[in-house]
Amino acid sequence: MKCTRRISWLLAGAMLAILAWPASSQVPPQLTAARAIHELESARDGLSKRLHASSSGSLESADQGLKAMLDALRAKPASDLRQALVALSAGERGLVLRAHAAAQRAQDYLKASSGCLGAEDAAMAAVLASSVQQLADTSGGSSANNPAVIDAIESTSQHPLFVIRHGGKLHAITVIGVNLTDPQCAYPRVTVTNAQGVPLDQQPTIEAALPTRIQLNWPGAAELAPGSYVLHVVPKKKHFLFGCSAQPQALSTLQVMATPQFAVDYTLNAVCRSSDKANATARDVVLGSGVLGPISIDQTTAAKTIDMSACADPVRYTLAAKVSYGDGSSSSVGPITQAADANITVGLRGGLSLTWDPSLQQLFARLGANRCLGVH
Repeated sequence: MKCTRRISWLLAGAMLAILAWPASSQVPPQLTAARAIHELESARDGLSKRLHASSSGSLESADQGLKAMLDALRAKPASDLRQALVALSAGERGLVLRAHAAAQRAQDYLKASSGCLGAEDAAMAAVLASSVQQLADTSGGSSANNPAVIDAIESTSQHPLFVIRHGGKLHAITVIGVNLTDPQCAYPRVTVTNAQGVPLDQQPTIEAALPTRIQLNWPGAAELAPGSYVLHVVPKKKHFLFGCSAQPQALSTLQVMATPQFAVDYTLNAVCRSSDKANATARDVVLGSGVLGPISIDQTTAAKTIDMSACADPVRYTLAAKVSYGDGSSSSVGPITQAADANITVGLRGGLSLTWDPSLQQLFARLGANRCLGVH
């Protein structure tokens, strides 16, 4: 009987502990200040390698924001670093949540920016810097009890989203975070403003909302003018006997960038056998040079038929190419030589490829899948 009574009291105590932690808070139980410190350190290590390879002011700003949160966490008593979030004060809890979100955003940038063009990477870095500074800002709601925090924004393909390509196909996004809504209250208020804080005429609508994620339908996203935009999430929270009330907002930044256009300069040469039987010496012939393009997500293929009348009996072909990107950068490949009966295909930055097909006597430039995972 005593054992049964003890178990009943233990179960009751556990239920009270669960009820004491608001239903709107869905934080991983293993998240502590010590873990947030480790995450920030790892994110800064990754950014430092990028900083060594570039002089991006945006990455420096993001790094300084991460450092500010790291210093604030390290200043806490050692006994607090491994405490569960529920045992921390409101201000400490908010700092840990925001630090975790900033580190996550930085890691998403590092993973999603490989394969990006210069302008794409710069836009993503600017979004990262702005998002980290919003999280590092200690004003306005940072000391709220269990504040709403945005960890990431994702596309429908579940890739991190930093930049929206103007004229693209993005029509929905998912906001990831903590305390984004309280199941006992109405959906949060979600609005998007421009950089000056002016709400857009066409706002996203909520398809579904959970404390850790909000699915938004946003058909006009890809039609926005290039520039910076801010996503605002204002959740409501249930208070015992007092109903639901609005909480401090969570913020995150996105950018819209113009669709890049590519142009490919090519030179195609051949080594040809002479038609003069008395002189069988092979000779070099320039079959063609020019520009393929412009190529963009709206016009993904460009082709050129090559006049082969100057080379009736080719031995081998040589192809060289240079692609010029809309941000002013360029990259070159070749010359590459193949036997006359073989295709030549070269890969270029930005998901471009250039192919010489001797059987069709055509050059093809194709834009494949976007390799910059943070731009949609």
